[in-house]
Amino acid sequence: NLSLMPSRNSSRLQTAFTISIEARKGVTTGISAKDRAHTIKTAIKKNVKAKDISTPGHIFPLIAKEGGVLERAGHTEASVDIAKLSGCGPSGVICEIMNTDGSMAKGRHLFNYAKKFNLNIARIEDLIAYRLKKESLIKLKRIEQVKIGKNDTYQVKIYENKLDGKEHIALIKTQDKKIVTRVRVISSNIVTSFLSKNKENLSINKTLNYYKKYKNCILIIIRDELVKNNSNGKKESSLRNYGIGAQILRNLNIRKMILISKSKKNIIGLDGFGIKIVKQEFIK
Repeated sequence: NLSLMPSRNSSRLQTAFTISIEARKGVTTGISAKDRAHTIKTAIKKNVKAKDISTPGHIFPLIAKEGGVLERAGHTEASVDIAKLSGCGPSGVICEIMNTDGSMAKGRHLFNYAKKFNLNIARIEDLIAYRLKKESLIKLKRIEQVKIGKNDTYQVKIYENKLDGKEHIALIKTQDKKIVTRVRVISSNIVTSFLSKNKENLSINKTLNYYKKYKNCILIIIRDELVKNNSNGKKESSLRNYGIGAQILRNLNIRKMILISKSKKNIIGLDGFGIKIVKQEFIK
């Protein structure tokens, strides 16, 4: 029952940090590698109790999404998924590898490091692709047809998240299957959006207006009750939280797409869903 730090997360990647911890017994200062390892071993025991842990400390726990990398393409989820796939408990330890200049190692630097020390290495995309062969977090519940404006007819598909029962919406306009589809994924509190006085500035309406001049378009609305107001577009779906949206796109047989967003995005793990962004367009 560790509380989040802070309770309202404004981190760019929405990483779910909790308050720091320490093993109550068996450590000295708590900062040494030995003490940290003991704290971790204590925290992941099946029968661990609150009295075994003290706060604050020198270990910073993270909470993984229940759906793993299929829900959030993050290292937190990847570490837990690998542990579970290996037949171990749902916990893992992650750390960053630094280059000699102090920057974080990425790409070829990590592969060179793994080769030098004879370590196995895998990408989050690989883990997503593996899990997708065996499971899915969404199911299609119903399909409707709606007319939006004077000339646009959209197919509406309602998907349910099997983990939490939340329903997510895909608005689809397909007029020419040979054309690459434009896609936008946004988070929205449906109730807040409906009650908003300034509907012209809502991200949903802005996107549909933008789509009027194009033949193939998809708008995916990820329901999120924590979004207070999406009129300023600041609550586009978090970069690492495209998992549900990506599964919906996969279900819609989208393999190539033009990504519509307010700013340049680098979507992590999308290749694992078999989806490629061929272009990005920006909406004001």
